[in-house]
Amino acid sequence: MAALLHERGYTALSVSDICASAGLKKGSFYHFFESKQALALAALESYAEHNRAHLREMLSASGSVHNKLEGMFKAMYEGYRSQCEGDGQALGCPIGNLAGEMAGRNAEITAKLESIFGEWREGLRQLLTQGVESGELDVTDPAAAAESLVAFLEGAALLARTMSDPEIIRRTGERALSLLGPPIPAASA
Repeated sequence: MAALLHERGYTALSVSDICASAGLKKGSFYHFFESKQALALAALESYAEHNRAHLREMLSASGSVHNKLEGMFKAMYEGYRSQCEGDGQALGCPIGNLAGEMAGRNAEITAKLESIFGEWREGLRQLLTQGVESGELDVTDPAAAAESLVAFLEGAALLARTMSDPEIIRRTGERALSLLGPPIPAASA
């Protein structure tokens, strides 16, 4: 479901499509999920857990905050580049795609999307706060900067998908990091 949802979107995907792809009969589908919406929510939770794992890793890893953010953008770029080479197109961010399609149209899906974006913003806020507290970053409002980073990431994903050009991710990541300012060198002893 997650792959089909990412590729086709929610509205274009039917329960019959899901069952055909999984080799299931509709009865088996409804044994596990009461609706397509329930399965979409489960797929979103899977995406959310993937994001949570990356955020936990970034927050607990050693190294500079700037390097961690640079690594996040580089990993995103590599994923899009690989997808374009393999499939001939970039599919975009599965969460962002679903937000663009379903926000405001389905209360439960919208609430789940809001929660995922909120977690992402909070994780990045914590990371930026680490950079401020360590003296590495001079960011006056880590929460606003985190929200801007999420917007940069989602906007870059949308453009990369539209243009099938992963280089947009690389360029946008560099610009987003430059808005945080250069890393502040550690004071020499």
